[in-house]
Amino acid sequence: MTARIFRQARIAGLPFLSHPYSEANIAEYLQKEILPTGVTTVAILDDRTVGYCVVAGDWLEQLYIMPEAWSKGVGTALLDQALAGNDYIQLWVFQKNLRARKFYERRGFVMVELTHGANNMEHEPDARYELRAAGN
Repeated sequence: MTARIFRQARIAGLPFLSHPYSEANIAEYLQKEILPTGVTTVAILDDRTVGYCVVAGDWLEQLYIMPEAWSKGVGTALLDQALAGNDYIQLWVFQKNLRARKFYERRGFVMVELTHGANNMEHEPDARYELRAAGN
């Protein structure tokens, strides 16, 4: 399920990336590299799984929503779960992903670093955002 969400969200939301991987390739990547690293929360809307997020320590590793569930509060609900009990959280987002950047900025995240993308597998310039609880 997470592989389908990952792939569909990236195809619709990140048209500047190539999308060469099948759902099977993505499922293997998620099962081996991402899901074991943290806590995964899924979002269900109308009896369908439409999104998920993975939090590992103070990192929001992934937050993906099926395109048909965008702007329906699913991302906010997942982010609220990710933030529960955390005084500090950080994440990476592609610089060109303006939709995601605006989403995080509206919720109080602050951009603290820009890179040329040399350290991500897509080699796409990215930005690191942080959110600190009040008083921290």
